[in-house]
Amino acid sequence: MKRFLIIAIPAAFLSIMLSSCETETCKDCHIVTYEDGVQISEGSDASYCGANLESVDGQTSTVGNQTTVMVCQ
Repeated sequence: MKRFLIIAIPAAFLSIMLSSCETETCKDCHIVTYEDGVQISEGSDASYCGANLESVDGQTSTVGNQTTVMVCQ
């Protein structure tokens, strides 16, 4: 019984932590790059949740005449 608890408790904790994105707000985000207002490239989607989503959603960077925007849907 003791061995079962030693294995079951960490396993339950891990399953809760791994499924945390299901309870948080999640969005698929990708990077879009514009040069002089014209889209020149677009990255592939990646899923962001919770605090990670808040840190990237709408993030913008401009270097010279190129602007990169993180677009989340």
